[in-house]
Amino acid sequence: MRQSSISGGVRLFGSNTTHLERVKSTDPYFVRRRSAYLHLVKGEILLAKHLNTLASKEFGLIERLHSADPFYLLAQKGIALSELENRDTTGTRRMIGILGQRGEVVFGLIRTLRNSGPWIRELWPDIDLELAKIYLRNNDMTMAARHLDNCLRYWRYADTGFIYRKEALRLKNKIKHM
Repeated sequence: MRQSSISGGVRLFGSNTTHLERVKSTDPYFVRRRSAYLHLVKGEILLAKHLNTLASKEFGLIERLHSADPFYLLAQKGIALSELENRDTTGTRRMIGILGQRGEVVFGLIRTLRNSGPWIRELWPDIDLELAKIYLRNNDMTMAARHLDNCLRYWRYADTGFIYRKEALRLKNKIKHM
């Protein structure tokens, strides 16, 4: 896969996103948010390749259209992860800010609820797990345990083999034996 500049609009990922750009859908939400979806996918690919600055720029191209906009919230998480990879402490504050927006999803517009459920159902526990790891690295066991409890509450009925649940339980056990 070739890598090039985002700003020039040059293909970053060869034919993979070219195919996505041509996807047709009758879902009016997808049609309206096609570019946001593409930026989200590109940002995730760049983040996985540890190209954090480029990933953050890609996520930053996603605009917030309404309260509890799922693409915007996921983009903010991507930016936060990029910042954390670059050892930037603003990533922690950004994640805490996203958790503060839970009420928007619960009390959001009907169209938002219809579209956000499957899109962000893992957003809250993922962020809690990331924050727990940050607090654990900073030796703040109280905050780490609080965030682990939060994500384990979400995952209480998950399969025992679910990798993130297993990681959260392992970290919780580590704190318990410190």
